[in-house]
Amino acid sequence: MTKVRASKLFILLPFMLLCLAARAASAEGKEEGSHPLRCAVIATLTGGHAPIGHSIKNSIILASEEGFLNDKVIFSFEDDAFLPRNTVSIVNKLISGKEADCIILFGSTTSLAIAGLAENAKIPTIAIAVSPKMIAGRKYIFRSYISLESQASLLSRRADELGYRSVAAITTIQDATVSLREELFRRWSVEVTLNEQVNPEDLDLRSVAARIAASGSDAVFLNLLPPQIAALSRQLRVIGYKGDFFGGPPMGNIDEVAASAGALEGAWFVSVDDARAEEFYSRYRQRFGEHPAVEGIYGYDLANILAQRPKGQDLREYLSGLKKFSGLLGSYGMEGNSLDIPAGVWTVSGGKLAGPAITGRKDTH
Repeated sequence: MTKVRASKLFILLPFMLLCLAARAASAEGKEEGSHPLRCAVIATLTGGHAPIGHSIKNSIILASEEGFLNDKVIFSFEDDAFLPRNTVSIVNKLISGKEADCIILFGSTTSLAIAGLAENAKIPTIAIAVSPKMIAGRKYIFRSYISLESQASLLSRRADELGYRSVAAITTIQDATVSLREELFRRWSVEVTLNEQVNPEDLDLRSVAARIAASGSDAVFLNLLPPQIAALSRQLRVIGYKGDFFGGPPMGNIDEVAASAGALEGAWFVSVDDARAEEFYSRYRQRFGEHPAVEGIYGYDLANILAQRPKGQDLREYLSGLKKFSGLLGSYGMEGNSLDIPAGVWTVSGGKLAGPAITGRKDTH
């Protein structure tokens, strides 16, 4: 009798194990499907880039409050003050505590500092950053920004239209700004009368201003980070320089425009083509009492992208296969782990940011 029972148990054991495995898989699938995506947003909430960081944070909060996330994504926010060592510390904390399923962060240098950490931990990470270096050879790191090629193309095109024959270029030593300078002068044939670099902490730029004025350049490529943009533009106007100022996205910092005390009036720069964002701007102003930096649109669109992930689909696979998305930044998709955003040319007019008057948009709407 014992032998018969043992034999039956031996026969039934594989079936019982299969049933238990199926139940476990079903429970796991149910838990995964009901578990909201936890996304940590590392923004620059203090320091010179704080207006951008707060705009990204507030735009994501607005997206959450408007309800289209449908509890699919829960966001948390961290401040790295735009210092790579802080970014590394935050990401190590997120990894060790298993606190995040994905990460969104701002800045090329900060993103490069943590790309290896996030890749090794297999945490899908989206960098709102100019430089594409952080995505090279990686599967879990993504980038969302205007491509260097688009920025340089619009800058050279507009400069040629304005008839610049010579320019002075002053660049903050930072990955994004250095990469933009290299791409611009790779494709633009113009006389560069002065080509200098300054450290991010350099704020006394009087000697640089004197050399620019002595160069006789038609225009100055202010390829700098806040607060250097306002500091150098003011100093140049004080010593009587009359040429134009132009630059990349950092020039779109409204606090820098105010701090320049009128020195940046008439300056132009490349940034996001925000033609679709007027209603968003209105809702943002009503909610937060101020106009956002254009980078806030990145945050809003990325929240929307994450919320549209099909239930149960692996996040990395979803982002890699995102070939077409229509949002506030236009119609765009993932190419080689990069969401390349349509760009436009802006101007500073009446102490405000006006534009874009010239765009590189490929889609129609």
